Amino acid sequence: MTRVDLKEKVYTYLYGSIVNGVYLPEEAIIEQEVSDKLGISRTPVREALKKLEHEGLVTHMPSRGTFVRSVSAYDIEEIMELRIMFETCALRAAIKQLTDQELSKIESALSKLSPESAMEDFYAVDAKLHALIMKCSGNRRMFNFHEMLSGQMKLFGRISAQTPGRLVLSLDEHVQIVAALRERDYKKAEEALVSHLENVKQSTLNVWNSMLMRPGTRL
Repeated sequence: MTRVDLKEKVYTYLYGSIVNGVYLPEEAIIEQEVSDKLGISRTPVREALKKLEHEGLVTHMPSRGTFVRSVSAYDIEEIMELRIMFETCALRAAIKQLTDQELSKIESALSKLSPESAMEDFYAVDAKLHALIMKCSGNRRMFNFHEMLSGQMKLFGRISAQTPGRLVLSLDEHVQIVAALRERDYKKAEEALVSHLENVKQSTLNVWNSMLMRPGTRL
């Protein structure tokens, strides 16, 4: 494997471990332990950690090491506010650029989901829809800024999903967004999108606050 491939291998492993709660907030990530586990040198581990730090998922403290970044209610409020700003802005252009074929693929994926579906299936469709809106905006810089927040946004989504019935409600919200996109009705699509993201924010805050009362709970 090339150096770039090794870096991406480590990044994927660490990213998944943080988002899925294998590593808890403020927990140290030991370079040598990751290196030994993946059977590679420490250089790609170090490079992957720098990328994760850039995305706001870890914090490097000189002479102490690298730690999973803790999340506060303020972080959730701030990042979700940015997300709403980016996605509603992107929506204005995307609603004209999205093709019927792209919308049909999302509709097909949504139709296959049910209360019994695996959580990962819900996450995958959610990511595809929101990424499609951002991509079809045609604004490359805005897309890149949005991507910088993706790790934290996915973490919030998994926290939010711990609200009973949240995934099923989210499915209905996505169906409404896509229906409005199909009609090319910007106002209706914007209302559905903002409502969905506000619900994600609120359920994330509710779960996060309850988790603060239960030390050691994994995300």
